[in-house]
Amino acid sequence: MSVRLPLDIRPVRIEELDKLRILARETFITAFGPHNTAENMDAYVSKHFSKGYFEQLYRSPGSLFFLAYRGEKAIAYLKLNIEKAQNEQLLDNSIEIERIYVHENYQGQGYGQDLLDFSTVYGRQLNKDWIWLGVWDQNQGAIRFYERHGFTTFSQHDFYLGDELQIDWLMKRRL
Repeated sequence: MSVRLPLDIRPVRIEELDKLRILARETFITAFGPHNTAENMDAYVSKHFSKGYFEQLYRSPGSLFFLAYRGEKAIAYLKLNIEKAQNEQLLDNSIEIERIYVHENYQGQGYGQDLLDFSTVYGRQLNKDWIWLGVWDQNQGAIRFYERHGFTTFSQHDFYLGDELQIDWLMKRRL
């Protein structure tokens, strides 16, 4: 019987930025690589997972990164956005989960739930009314996960992966 170690979720420090970027790149490629062309993945990853881009996001007001450690190993991360850092301004007094990723070796162990719970508590501490996120309309597993946790679809937006237009469903839940 394996023991599930708790997650230690903490804000990313500047000296952890490269560790975050590497984990983010790896989890993104694992999640979306099999479903997209190599050319579109390369185009997206080379821009959105570069050191400069990550540092710009990190320093952006209202853009909040968290690393989740299991023991001493970073196995997941979370990016929350508040105020003008949000990708859409459709809900008043809200917090956005822009990214929530668990390394594939640790999926199915409840860590995604831990990150979602953390996000909810964080939003409530900020006295937000809504928590919301965008999820690729082809990612049925993630959509079902969020629906089980009370999220409902309220809009959609375009997302370009390389030169391919994809649709993200915007899902929300009252805090």
